[in-house]
Amino acid sequence: MEFREVRSLVALGRFESIARAAQEVNLTPAAVHKQIKNLESEFGMSMYEKSGRGVQLTQAAHAILPHLEALLVQHDAVMSVLTDWKGVGPGVLRIGANPAISGVLIPRLLQLYRREWPDVTPEVEVEGSGTLLDHVANHSLDLAIGIWDDSARTRVNRPMRWEYKLVAVASEPWPEAMRLRELSRETFVLLPVETYLGRWVDDYLARQGCRPARTILAGSSHTIISMIRQGLGIGLLPRWAVAREVAEGHLHIINLKDPALMGTLDLITPKTGYTPKAVRAFIELALREGDEHLRPRRK
Repeated sequence: MEFREVRSLVALGRFESIARAAQEVNLTPAAVHKQIKNLESEFGMSMYEKSGRGVQLTQAAHAILPHLEALLVQHDAVMSVLTDWKGVGPGVLRIGANPAISGVLIPRLLQLYRREWPDVTPEVEVEGSGTLLDHVANHSLDLAIGIWDDSARTRVNRPMRWEYKLVAVASEPWPEAMRLRELSRETFVLLPVETYLGRWVDDYLARQGCRPARTILAGSSHTIISMIRQGLGIGLLPRWAVAREVAEGHLHIINLKDPALMGTLDLITPKTGYTPKAVRAFIELALREGDEHLRPRRK
């Protein structure tokens, strides 16, 4: 079994087309067909069958597919380490970020990073926290920045943690300081409690005696900000997420008398394995630069 044959089979499982799999691995369809036939000969069973105009993997192929994908991840990790030690090749930095971070913190860090490491190609994957955690844990990503609870530490390393303040914002200025419970009659635009940040905010509102009469749920901070700008309600968001809108006068911070809600933002890396120099450089840059509204704490 050769890695190029494994890549062809994994690509076939993803696209269910020999032609599209061939494009993915930069081979001709005939070469992909031959490689998979080699695997079938070695395994002693069929790996795919016709399905309409395309093909699909057999049950046996589906059973071994996760193991083959993991094998490729480990192979790529080995090659990355060797390339790093040899000091050859431009290299790739695979970064994960949740939607809110991807539009605020990541662009700033990448702008600075490219000045120091111009030959490294950053690849940014924007996903929810759960997916990013899985991809870092299985070495599909070099690092990720997002929001996780402390249970995640059993699966990944956390070389950095930032602390930040969450602020209440509205589309119009509020004349005086308020307590959150006094805002219970207002509409709140919130993240779902299924998200880490949404759960933190929900618990915080309850502790302050604020039980909004009406809520609008939105799946991302960007959507919430847009809704608040349209006057649809009040939001409770990280200071760094609304800094630009506040500076430009599109949003206004409500001065609260309640204790501040502090959130955390983590940079995570795979639990085991070698950390390439380019990845270590990004971590050090994030610790050094970060954002004016984030307070770094090295772990």
